[in-house]
Amino acid sequence: MRSVGRSSIILAHAVFKDELCAATGESVLVQLDTATRRSAPLAATLIGWLRPLVDPPE
Repeated sequence: MRSVGRSSIILAHAVFKDELCAATGESVLVQLDTATRRSAPLAATLIGWLRPLVDPPE
């Protein structure tokens, strides 16, 4: 996990073949308020659970 923000999480990916990195990428996951179709804050408990998983630590 690359980072945890107010309303989003950024994940990092890598594809390896025989220890050789063939590709890298990032995905941004955003919490969505379905009524307004705008970003919404992540729950504080979720942020607290995810932050220790960020590498390198924030």
